[in-house]
Amino acid sequence: MLIKPKISFISLSIVVSGVTMFAPAFLALLNDDHQTSQTFFYQGLLIALIGSFLGIATLNQGSKPSLRRDMIELTIIFLVLPIFFALPLYTLVNEFDALDSYFEAISCFTTTGATLIENYVGEVPPAIHLWRALVGWMGGLVMWVTAATIIQHFGFNYFYSAQSIGVEDNDDSDRGELSFEEQPLYRKFSILLPYYLVLTLIFWIGLYILGSSGLNALVFAMSSLSTSGIVGETAFFESASGIWGEILVVLLLLFGITRLLIFYWWYKPVFRDFYQDSEIRLASKIVFLVLIGALLYDWQLLIQQYNEESILLIIQNCWGVIFTVISFLTTTGFESTYWFASSDTQIEGFPHLVLLTLVIIGGGVATNSGGIKLLRLKILFENVSKEMFHLLYPSGVQRKKSWSLRNIESGWDEAWLIFTMFFITVVVLLLCLVIIGLDFNSALTVSLAVITTTGPLVDTVLGETFSFDQLGNVSKVVISLGMIVGRLEIILIMFFLGRDAWRGY
Repeated sequence: MLIKPKISFISLSIVVSGVTMFAPAFLALLNDDHQTSQTFFYQGLLIALIGSFLGIATLNQGSKPSLRRDMIELTIIFLVLPIFFALPLYTLVNEFDALDSYFEAISCFTTTGATLIENYVGEVPPAIHLWRALVGWMGGLVMWVTAATIIQHFGFNYFYSAQSIGVEDNDDSDRGELSFEEQPLYRKFSILLPYYLVLTLIFWIGLYILGSSGLNALVFAMSSLSTSGIVGETAFFESASGIWGEILVVLLLLFGITRLLIFYWWYKPVFRDFYQDSEIRLASKIVFLVLIGALLYDWQLLIQQYNEESILLIIQNCWGVIFTVISFLTTTGFESTYWFASSDTQIEGFPHLVLLTLVIIGGGVATNSGGIKLLRLKILFENVSKEMFHLLYPSGVQRKKSWSLRNIESGWDEAWLIFTMFFITVVVLLLCLVIIGLDFNSALTVSLAVITTTGPLVDTVLGETFSFDQLGNVSKVVISLGMIVGRLEIILIMFFLGRDAWRGY
């Protein structure tokens, strides 16, 4: 009987991190930047060897896969891997010290996208931009593995019954569970990697055909799929791919709205499942409401300039709102070229409040997006509606809907706990930043951006009045810890929600 070796996922991640450094090394070589190429190549080779030796030392060690073991291993990965990711940044970016390099690596790997090099974009080599996008891309893949681990142990609809996405309870054996049950982390990684890689390559080619440069197209494709919001040498709204490129990016951002797309090959959803998916429905309602509000917010200027061009302007405004809402709802942070296209001055007030609200809501559960998540808010809203009905009509019988009351009650405790912990974490981080010396407005924006892993939110809302590069070392440490907590929300919550679910694991 052939014995399959058991590989430590930590060692595998280190090896993959080292091998990935060969990509920016090759790009630097094409640009005749031999120093950058050698730095990435030799550091990548060293890191790959370290991971290989660690893998050989821990080969076939460990017990049967369990949620506790997997969650601890994934948490260690988010703490340790950024140290390796920071090495090229520390070596090649002259303005960076060790803390700056680790801050940048943490920001990328947690798919936050906050950066210290925005003031040095023209001074750093293109390989650095590619490396930052690759780190965020790998962070998104690790979160897919994390979601698969949660689903493996608790079923596809652990918190929320299958009826919330249109699937009957009695069909779980075929549609509600993943087929790779009891697989270790490295096996789930090997299963998800080709799917993740193929999607990136397809959309990279698509963006390149639509006019973006090869580097920018690759960076935007990786940033959209991982929801990191990382950009290269140019901002996204300056991309040469235009509106068709934005449409292509929206298709990638849908992976941050619903888990049905991420686990498509195992779950095998049909069109009815997407139509009845509560997260897609709620996201559509949010987009529609913000679109109406945006048109009302800008209606005076549109009427004053009413002509044939204003009709095109209205269409551009509508698309700009749709794209930007989806982008910030998935906590990516890309702005459309047509976001409030009719305004000649810096947008203030209503748009900023909308963006802050969107990142708090967040995308879908078991996706790369941050925030509270759509389905949890759906459960909270439905439960509040049920309680209000009972208060108004104590003897009334509420009509049973497709979203059954049993499903609402089963997910209420978990959704409320996550909702509460989210705001407690934001308030704690806010107070820490205020004590350190940030003004309240900046501290609030940074706290929401960090906990929701939406780094571009800071630049969009605060503009040139704030820069991460101006922060002191204490602030950078606090924000780095906040980014880890914000990204590991799903893991930490599982520890707190153990109770009966932990028995036997």
